[in-house]
Amino acid sequence: MLILWLYRRILGYVRFTANGGFSERFLNLCARGGITVFGARRTSDGLCACCMARDYKKLRPAKRKTGVKLRVCGRCGLPFFTRRYRGRIGFAAGFLLCSALVWFLSLHIWSIEIHGNTRVSSNEITGVLRELGFEEGVISSKVDVATLRQQFLLKMPQLSWAAVNIEGCRAVVDVREALSPPDSEGETIPMNIKAARDGRIISMDVLNGTAAAYPGDAVIKGDLLISGSIQYKTGQTGYVHAKGTVTAETERSFTVAKSYVQQVTTRTGKTHTRRVFTFLNLKIPLYLGSIKVPVEREIAEHSVVIGGVNLPVNLTTAIFYETQTQAVTFDEVAVTAQAREEISEWEEYELDGAEVVSREEIVESTEKGVKITIKTICRENIAVEELILTNGGV
Repeated sequence: MLILWLYRRILGYVRFTANGGFSERFLNLCARGGITVFGARRTSDGLCACCMARDYKKLRPAKRKTGVKLRVCGRCGLPFFTRRYRGRIGFAAGFLLCSALVWFLSLHIWSIEIHGNTRVSSNEITGVLRELGFEEGVISSKVDVATLRQQFLLKMPQLSWAAVNIEGCRAVVDVREALSPPDSEGETIPMNIKAARDGRIISMDVLNGTAAAYPGDAVIKGDLLISGSIQYKTGQTGYVHAKGTVTAETERSFTVAKSYVQQVTTRTGKTHTRRVFTFLNLKIPLYLGSIKVPVEREIAEHSVVIGGVNLPVNLTTAIFYETQTQAVTFDEVAVTAQAREEISEWEEYELDGAEVVSREEIVESTEKGVKITIKTICRENIAVEELILTNGGV
């Protein structure tokens, strides 16, 4: 039925009425003459029906023999639609331009979808593909899929397999992530264990290798704690992967000095908006001039999404806030709070994994500002592995 409907719409058909005379005989004569009449229905003084536009003139013999009066009451289909606009050049030009634009856009890749990744982020995969010249807007016929796949896998050792499938204006990149083998090979590499920082050894747990220091010893950063060199009963020397933990008492100190008078950057309230329209790989700036004052920038991107597919059309809006830097005087309470906040960040990062045994805080106030010094005594594992280099290499 759909094909028949399209057929009639493309070639055009006429809706007419046949009043008076013998309308039933009229339909019979049309059928005998090979004229297809469809959609016939009875009216109060005759009938209403349709026929193909090219067959309407063929109804005249049947009309004369039956005495009916024919009148066209509707014209439908593409021929009548185009005839209505045949004098409008702009319509034809717009149709041709639209057709050319659709053809041009069909040559490009509009969206790239990544499938199969869990540990490796899609942004990382997209970035590598972009480095290889494969991104939204490229001409699909110029993409050598086999070469692209090889170069892509060489740049991403985290992946064991990849496939690039181009389906019209959409590209689908299927990947398989490489499985990390158990790190058993590293167990055979000769290693020493040395001190990561200065301290006094409290306890040692040697799992493999020969102890080179003992509890109570004071060591400095780089001292040998557990040797990967062992002496066999035969008198020969061998090398193993030293293992163990060395708990030591260490000292850490950190000083923060904050001045009462500080240079503070604030926004003035004036803003400048700049927009860039991106279509495929073409960036079109929608602004004139440049900004020559200190600013802070905030960027927002708005993409066009149709049916869950990101099209290579987006509008990037950047808002620039004018700033000014001026000297601001803080009181002692505010400056002390700033210093303690910085110390808290240092402790969170530097003392991570260490047990703090004691903590001393020294606060010094001067005419210019506040200085805070933190001294801590910690207990932590200071063992760190170091590769043993022999005459023959590793």
